[in-house]
Amino acid sequence: VSTGKPLVISDARTEPLVQDNLAIQDLDVIAYAGMPLLTSDGYGLGSFCVISPEPRVWTEDELSILSDLATSVMTEIELQEKLRERDDVATNLAMSEERYRIVTGLMSDYAFSTKLDATGAVQTDWITADSFQRVTGYTIDEVAALPRASMMVDEYIDQAFADAEATLKGEKRQGVYQITTKQGDLRWLRVNRFPRWNDSHDQVIGFYGIAHDITEEQLIEEQQQRLVAEQERTRALRQFITAVSHDFNTPLTIIQTTLYLLKKTIDPEKQQ
Repeated sequence: VSTGKPLVISDARTEPLVQDNLAIQDLDVIAYAGMPLLTSDGYGLGSFCVISPEPRVWTEDELSILSDLATSVMTEIELQEKLRERDDVATNLAMSEERYRIVTGLMSDYAFSTKLDATGAVQTDWITADSFQRVTGYTIDEVAALPRASMMVDEYIDQAFADAEATLKGEKRQGVYQITTKQGDLRWLRVNRFPRWNDSHDQVIGFYGIAHDITEEQLIEEQQQRLVAEQERTRALRQFITAVSHDFNTPLTIIQTTLYLLKKTIDPEKQQ
């Protein structure tokens, strides 16, 4: 096995290489012929061999058949290994696709990739069309025919462009923007951008993006803010009512005390 060459022995009892091997007595191995089992890159796995309990001179035809059988064994072994690797790749691919489907389905978002063309302009490389349409109402062809950033609410356009420019300089950016869907609804998006580097990782050639629809989250947050503001107004109103009541009750108490003292006075003229 270590030499990677055939080993042919007519009588192991007289062969210095193996005459002390215990297999001679224990297994009655007298004659031996073995062909190496080598991988395509030359790595030895073992040997394919035949033995005889009697001395034997192996013929060329016998050794040729043995060599062919060893080659067939290695072909089968490597084929099984390639099939296993292919199955592993197919399994991993299916798992990746399933994870992607679950993530995009649960998050109700869309992913996209951009690249810089020869002029340095940003072009869309790919986008997850189904989820994009689910969020925006537009198909890819429909939005491509619109003016740039036309879905974006005006007050967020400058920030969106600034975040994109920063990503093209190598920064990771997250931004929250408001868009108008094809149906005219206002939706909130949280967009995470990640730079795409060239193979040598010394130049940004575009960026990846994940847009997450956070409209429900924003509405809940706005409701909570309104509730907090209403609670603050209620608290302020209670403080005001308490203060006014105190200021009003003080002179009222003086008046009531004065009337009581007057009633206790015997002289009617003094009551007046």
